[in-house]
Amino acid sequence: MAQTAVADGPVAFFTDQGKQLSIPLQAITFEGDVVKCSIQANGLLDWLQYLVAQKRLRPGPVPAPVDAIVFTAAFAGSNGNGISVDVEPNGASLDVVVTEGDTYDGLSLDPASDNFVVKILGASGGPAGKKPGLVRVQGAVALPPSLPRDGRAMLASPPTDPPTWVVGPSLSTPPGSPVTAIMTLEARSGGSEKGKWRSIDVSNVDPVAQTFTLTVAWTATATIAASAPPPFPSPALQNLAFSVAVTEPTPGGGLKVPKQGTVALSGGAEPAPALNASATLVANG
Repeated sequence: MAQTAVADGPVAFFTDQGKQLSIPLQAITFEGDVVKCSIQANGLLDWLQYLVAQKRLRPGPVPAPVDAIVFTAAFAGSNGNGISVDVEPNGASLDVVVTEGDTYDGLSLDPASDNFVVKILGASGGPAGKKPGLVRVQGAVALPPSLPRDGRAMLASPPTDPPTWVVGPSLSTPPGSPVTAIMTLEARSGGSEKGKWRSIDVSNVDPVAQTFTLTVAWTATATIAASAPPPFPSPALQNLAFSVAVTEPTPGGGLKVPKQGTVALSGGAEPAPALNASATLVANG
């Protein structure tokens, strides 16, 4: 980000023809340690560099960052703190990539357990779980000693909206036992088709403790111009609506071009009233 110059006053400079110029400080900027000037004259930059070396010309304070875009988790709760926003270059454009992920360790199929999967994730059409996230449980679940199978859950066929996935039984299910789905998981809402489900995975199945880990992740990308702020509301940024809501930093002030980098949403919390995690991108320039 360019910084304005600071000196005792306008910079005096004599051209090769002996003409005196008064260079206003507004015409002099610093980009890092490099001094620049919007006025062109032979030898002027050398003179400015000399003044910098003599500490008679120096960069001014770095301007405070300007808020560009506010992202707020689409659903309240601490799981929103697992959302990240990456701004990456893409030619003459910028890719705004939102990724949301949930990891649930020690889940149980025992309704009496504090870690019963329905108590933690919540149920479709029922009460929210202790840690609601990207998916919830649809319908009944198998009772112990059933266990889910390690690996990716299978997308239900035919496709539904919201999408659902079937978690199969463990490969160690005793021979002759009826092979039925352990449980069905459902996306918390519609609209996820504008992104990609990166994982709906079961791991760490423990036949002794009768527990398992569920990892869920979703991501989506919105491409915006790198040289002009996106309109508000922005059709491109609507691709991210399953995970985050996009708002202006100042009502009526519009959006700005964000700075490249990564931010994580924060501030989401339980219990009720739950708070929505949020993050603000800083404008680039």
